[in-house]
Amino acid sequence: MSFATIHNDCLAWLSDQADSSLHAVCTDPPYGLIEFAPEQVAKLRAGKGGVWRIPPTLN
Repeated sequence: MSFATIHNDCLAWLSDQADSSLHAVCTDPPYGLIEFAPEQVAKLRAGKGGVWRIPPTLN
């Protein structure tokens, strides 16, 4: 069994692979796409709306 760590755009890389050539793929999605969108940051800074991450113990 072999493995490799690849730093790349997952969907682009996968589209270049041969069918049935992989058993599994573990990815790290690009977190924060919504939270850091300009319109969400503006809402957050204005104190009205935005994406808030509240720890469950404080919710």
